[in-house]
Amino acid sequence: MITKAFPSEIDDLGSAFEELEGKILEMGKLSTNEKKLIFVFLGVILSWIFFSAQIDISVIAILGGVLIFILDILDWQDIEEYVNWGVILMYGGAIVIATALTDSGAALWLADQTFKVIPLSPVVFILLFALVTKFLTEGVSNVAAVAIVIPLAFSVGQVLGLNPVAITLLIALPGGLAFCLPMGAPPNAIAFSSGYLDLAEVFKLGLWMNLISIIAIYLVSEFYWPLVGLELIP
Repeated sequence: MITKAFPSEIDDLGSAFEELEGKILEMGKLSTNEKKLIFVFLGVILSWIFFSAQIDISVIAILGGVLIFILDILDWQDIEEYVNWGVILMYGGAIVIATALTDSGAALWLADQTFKVIPLSPVVFILLFALVTKFLTEGVSNVAAVAIVIPLAFSVGQVLGLNPVAITLLIALPGGLAFCLPMGAPPNAIAFSSGYLDLAEVFKLGLWMNLISIIAIYLVSEFYWPLVGLELIP
């Protein structure tokens, strides 16, 4: 769908590969700063794996960023000129809004008031909660969207007698499928920051991809999961 909506304007990438290969040859061996950056990068990854229980992963990431300046790998001016700060502030703002909605209880109250008046069958439950999660994940991070929806989904699912494992998947999968807006997921933000994409065109295509993904999730939960022993109603 993406290749049809945004056809490539370039037929042959041979010249680009030749230029890149030439630039790589010009760079020669790894410089001292490049080796130091690899050291910091590996240190951050290993710290995430082994020390995330003791130190929050966001703190580890920030410490890795600080080390880049302490070890004199880059100057702040280099970072300031290269980074698209608008996209970072947009994505950070979405996380802040989601955190405020969650911590204040406003998101849970709003969802509770909405679902109180809607009679739910298992099929409606699947479609409704998947749609709500996808709607939220377009405006906030996927982690925040899942954190907002899953407590309410568990409480409603308990009343309907639904499998909590299936509920978790039904919330987590749509939470990772944001196609419309750049603040929906870091890959969206990275692609949009290139400056080659028009938001209106991306939004239209994203709506179709969201619709297809919801249908796919429903079909998988309805017909495939029972074959592997994962029943929505145990």
